[in-house]
Amino acid sequence: MSDSIIIILVAVARAWPSARRLVFGCARFHAPEQPTLNAMHMVSQCCPCLEELALPALDLDLGDIEGGVATCVQPKEGTRPGARGHPLRVFRVASKDASAEISDAQAERVAEYVDGLFPNIDIKRSWVHDGSVEAILSDWYLVWVNITVTKALRTIAASEYYQA
Repeated sequence: MSDSIIIILVAVARAWPSARRLVFGCARFHAPEQPTLNAMHMVSQCCPCLEELALPALDLDLGDIEGGVATCVQPKEGTRPGARGHPLRVFRVASKDASAEISDAQAERVAEYVDGLFPNIDIKRSWVHDGSVEAILSDWYLVWVNITVTKALRTIAASEYYQA
């Protein structure tokens, strides 16, 4: 895969480091190249104030993240008061591919990575679902379910820690 889509995405992120909203979309996205998980890490670094990111697709290849779970990016001064980690709240990926090529274990690792990058994602505001079977059978849906579980487990663990 060529890195041109990553270069474009990172160039946009670098051009607008104070951006709070980046929305990339098109009705029919069938490009052979898609932004990667590594590109998401670069966007998180370049746009520390970003609150919304929407993509037409995301390459879920784990080759980008073999090093493990992402480290949270600390927000710049002036972002949401009391924010911990990157301030991104809305992360939409409009995947229509019903390929389901990743395993449950891979989906869990990708979810942990995304949650590590963007721990403040609002699940309800972020999910892109048009009611189609393709959306439910997509790789991204499997990852999204795992992000929901990861966030829930993190919340439970935090509440147990503070009760002790």
